[in-house]
Amino acid sequence: MRTRILSKLTNHEVEEYLKRNDLIIVAVGTVEMHGGLPLDCETVVSEAFALKMAERTDALVLTNLPYFYAGATASGRGTVQVSVRSGIDYLMEIAKSLLRQGFKRQIYVSFHGPAHMTCSPVMRDFFDETKVP
Repeated sequence: MRTRILSKLTNHEVEEYLKRNDLIIVAVGTVEMHGGLPLDCETVVSEAFALKMAERTDALVLTNLPYFYAGATASGRGTVQVSVRSGIDYLMEIAKSLLRQGFKRQIYVSFHGPAHMTCSPVMRDFFDETKVP
């Protein structure tokens, strides 16, 4: 494949991929203060890890999801803080859209400690509504 990043593929390439596989890895990150590290370091790490996973499993990767609940770093002037509820709603819409497009297997990856507050309810509710694990 030319790339495994969904947004960098053409629609035709995605359609060809979906003929043989239905797996996508969704990298969830944050933009928040991390001392001397860049604000998006947890987003970049999540995306890099997702890409390595995709290479080993013939999956695609959904990137560009950096704005979620930051948690304790909200006082940082570079931090973008989104409510847990808003993050849940946004991720649920993404999950449903991906399912409609043919991605029946979705893996959500994040290296941000509080990401479980956003990702876990989405996965639980998504399964309850769709019966898709």
